[in-house]
Amino acid sequence: MLPERRFAIGLTLVVFLVLAYLNNSKVILAKANVPARSFAVPVLMYHHFAPPGLNIAYNNVILAPARFERQMKYLKENRYNVIFLRELCEAMEKGKPLPPKTVVITMDDGYESNYVYAFPILKKYNIKATINLIVSFVKEENPTGFNPEKTTFLSWKQVKEMQASGLVDFQSHTFNHHHYLYVDANKKYTAPMLVSKVFSEEDHRLETDKEYEERVFCDLKKAKAILEEKLGKEVFALAYPYGAYNHKVQELAKKAGYKMHLTIKNGLNRYGDSLLEIRRVNVAPGDDMEAFSYKLQHGREK
Repeated sequence: MLPERRFAIGLTLVVFLVLAYLNNSKVILAKANVPARSFAVPVLMYHHFAPPGLNIAYNNVILAPARFERQMKYLKENRYNVIFLRELCEAMEKGKPLPPKTVVITMDDGYESNYVYAFPILKKYNIKATINLIVSFVKEENPTGFNPEKTTFLSWKQVKEMQASGLVDFQSHTFNHHHYLYVDANKKYTAPMLVSKVFSEEDHRLETDKEYEERVFCDLKKAKAILEEKLGKEVFALAYPYGAYNHKVQELAKKAGYKMHLTIKNGLNRYGDSLLEIRRVNVAPGDDMEAFSYKLQHGREK
């Protein structure tokens, strides 16, 4: 074989090997990037806690503390990576890698039972949670003290203690828009006030579009401002009361400075999903450990 032919064959072989190496490197790099693009995170939703046997109306958002502890113990023993809502926000915004079995715990409304029953359990298992406060319900202190048969809410003193632990973060559940109000003159129909023009008895008419938008925007802005002033941290998330929202509310919430909006739609949260429709699944009082495990894996009811 002529030297020139041998050289040409050798050069072709080298080029082939280099291209194969580069192509394989791209595959490896793509695989290395998979964790940043493929996480699927459940956001658990809790509300109120109360032991059984009290003289209260139990419902699907009141959980026994003992059941909550079993769930937190399960997360710890099974090595779940429990993160704050703000960490999920950063990962979804930037494609930041999250390890398998990552989960977010949220608690809505800001009941005092979160401090009395849930907080000691969070500390025991070193688990993070994010509490979404109805800001107008939070007082400097609770003058009557805690009564498990009364509906009481966190004080600023308790909120600051929980934040100082490094285990609890706080976001907004509006300033004072967690209510149903009348939307007609005959008082036959009510609707969540965040998404509805309400009827004014004083003026005997529904709000105008402008009045509605000003009311909602001012409430959301006020909640964010107070939380940031009291706690010295950025407030970026809004949990919709009753899970009710529409495009106008999304627009007003963004304008007020909220970049992450929490719904009650079931499902997992992935990189590339909208921050304006974070999915959550309610942890119900009747959930056994099989049901709890299913919600962790799928972000929904079985």
